[in-house]
Amino acid sequence: MRRSPWILMVLLLLASTASAQGRIDRFKLMRFDRAAYRAGPMAMLPADTNSGIGLVYGDRFGLVRVVRVTDDAVREVWRSRNLEGGEIAEILVADLDGSGGADIVARTSGGNVFVFDEFYSSRWESLNEGLRQVSAMSIANLDDDPNYELLLFADNQLLYFDGSAFNREYQSTQTYRGGVREMMVGNVDSDAELEIVFNNGVVVDAVNGEPEWETEAFGNSIELVDIDGDGLQEILGYQTPTSFMRIFDADTQEEKPLQ
Repeated sequence: MRRSPWILMVLLLLASTASAQGRIDRFKLMRFDRAAYRAGPMAMLPADTNSGIGLVYGDRFGLVRVVRVTDDAVREVWRSRNLEGGEIAEILVADLDGSGGADIVARTSGGNVFVFDEFYSSRWESLNEGLRQVSAMSIANLDDDPNYELLLFADNQLLYFDGSAFNREYQSTQTYRGGVREMMVGNVDSDAELEIVFNNGVVVDAVNGEPEWETEAFGNSIELVDIDGDGLQEILGYQTPTSFMRIFDADTQEEKPLQ
């Protein structure tokens, strides 16, 4: 079950009020709410106590919208043009180049990616890269420079783009099996490197792209959470429309029972 953007806005509004009274941390609520319900193409902007909670979400018409939620109103502050490639499938927010601003990254269901800066000006489009279909994306810092990398799963290959100049830093020489609709970056096993987890059941080394584990699909959607406190993240797989969850341990390469 996916919550509508407006339902989630009401939840955040209530959380903001409760936070002011010292009863709840709204950021924890947002993380757990998203992990539990996978609210769809939505992300939260960095907190600004003067202008409320900022939310970015995409709609089925290919528009990205930014709204501000305060104690007494929900106000739209920006909307994009109609982005090429159908409805908005995924939204990410991050300071890609370390400038202190919040970049908005949007992926359409047709497989195109668009990046807007903190002033909502266009920074980059995957249309210029000759990619046929981008089916998943993520953001992580995978090298020694301060810029983040934009990770794309495109045409069954893995690509990294620098978050400042959007140079293509890496492209896998091999192709991976299809069915990827989400990917996450985290520390899911006991080696020294980060891993990239695809929802289709493939875990690869984030440095060289080599597969470390291939199994059945984890689910339609995934999250990485350290459930048992061992310092390694487990893979939570959500399967819809049946709405059940499974837990996978990439270190021992097995499914863990829910208990």
